[in-house]
Amino acid sequence: MLEKATAILTESLSVITDRRESYGPVETHFSEVAIGWGVIFKDGAVTPEKIPLAMVWYKLCRELAAHSDDNLTDMAAYASLGAEFHGFFADRLAETP
Repeated sequence: MLEKATAILTESLSVITDRRESYGPVETHFSEVAIGWGVIFKDGAVTPEKIPLAMVWYKLCRELAAHSDDNLTDMAAYASLGAEFHGFFADRLAETP
């Protein structure tokens, strides 16, 4: 009855172990991420425009721990989305009566 849940939990343990081997202790990684996110969200506003910035910072922290082309590709993708979204949501809200 719980085969799917067990499989998901087993896979998640494997992912955690793999990431620890690649990027170091999660406590260190999350602490570094928290520093950048603290700056990005210092005004308390979590907005769509800030999410790409937060994700770039997340991937940058991973890249600083261990190089991966995937990290760099993701950073470029998030940065380009950030450029695309910059002002997009504010413009749409301004158009709403």
